[in-house]
Amino acid sequence: MREWIATECLLFEMNTGLTYPAKLLLFGEYAILHGADGLAVPLTSFQGHWTYSVLSNDHNAQRQLPEFSLWLTREMPEVFGDGAFLKAVETGIWFESDIPEGCGIGSSGSLVAAVLAEFGDKTYLQTIEGDLLAIKATLAKMECFFHGSSSGFDPLVSYVNKPVHIKDFLPNVISGLPELAGIHFFLIHSGETRITSQWVNHFNDLMLGIGYYNAFIKGYIPVHQALMDAYFSGDSAAFYARFQILSVLQRDIFADMIPPNLQNIWQSGISSGQYCLKLCGAGGGGYFMGITADLNILKQFQAKGFNCLPIQF
Repeated sequence: MREWIATECLLFEMNTGLTYPAKLLLFGEYAILHGADGLAVPLTSFQGHWTYSVLSNDHNAQRQLPEFSLWLTREMPEVFGDGAFLKAVETGIWFESDIPEGCGIGSSGSLVAAVLAEFGDKTYLQTIEGDLLAIKATLAKMECFFHGSSSGFDPLVSYVNKPVHIKDFLPNVISGLPELAGIHFFLIHSGETRITSQWVNHFNDLMLGIGYYNAFIKGYIPVHQALMDAYFSGDSAAFYARFQILSVLQRDIFADMIPPNLQNIWQSGISSGQYCLKLCGAGGGGYFMGITADLNILKQFQAKGFNCLPIQF
């Protein structure tokens, strides 16, 4: 549905029917920072859309819309110099979103993608159409407002609304994903939120140590790459086995990023083989991702007070 909105200086058309999904980083946490492959997919269980009626959410990013619109007009005039977004915010536009903040599934990325798609200068958007690197760079600069720095990866997934494969630091949209027979993916919420930049900075500090650096580059990344190879080949048995190895390595290498209330559950999955857990992005809080052959295992987590969500993509 499209709506025409009038302001004192501007008449513009807004598409209120489009939605911008959350994103799920299936593979690549920290590894993509060092040249490894990564894969992120739209997570349509959560999404946002433009509206003019303020509903229930009160995200911090929403409260920053006036300041964000001014910042974009000043810092990115080639994209937002016409003032369309600024005027829309002044008239009360609202990005209604059910994507939880601080949980690793791209709440600010969805908002940034929606702003560019709806209010970016049309001539500018035409010049970068189909150029994923240029789109990613634009979205990265926009998201810097919220995080100080950004790769642009999260908002790119929301913007194209398709899986994005990162290879050799380059994004590639892929049309379909393999099916892994007998394997179910799920999310489990740690009950805590996190600030991504804090954990990325912590990881960078750890990488200054030669022992940690070697463990990550020579030990972790090859397992990560083998896991992705098994995924894209559709080999369920190899994928599950390599996911188990990755879960063990993350337990050891990313121990700081696993909240205390998840550590026993993490270890139980490794010991029993009934399920495996991994980080979902930076870790430290928010959602974590798991796989299992039997989704009934989620009832055990829920009985312990954890919010769990089976996912499909």
